[in-house]
Amino acid sequence: MENEKSDKNPSREHSALLTQATYQLGEKGVNKENRVANANKMVEETGYVVNSEHSNSEITTYQHKNDPNNVFIAHRGTKVDTDRRNKIIMILLQI
Repeated sequence: MENEKSDKNPSREHSALLTQATYQLGEKGVNKENRVANANKMVEETGYVVNSEHSNSEITTYQHKNDPNNVFIAHRGTKVDTDRRNKIIMILLQI
């Protein structure tokens, strides 16, 4: 997939992988370097890599390996499989 044209949007499958990998950057108890490495491993087949300078635990910025101007930004949503699940659900139900 490295030779894939970088001037087009990622496929639906690649977009899903990029978005799913965003949760790697939100992992608690893991340093940022390892979280970035874990996310990059997940998205290896997409042609994109994490731009760690412009990423944090909530938003991940990816750049295409062959074209740094081709950017994909993924935002982490509400993760309800945590110990705060009930509190989060109650807050969302009040909206």
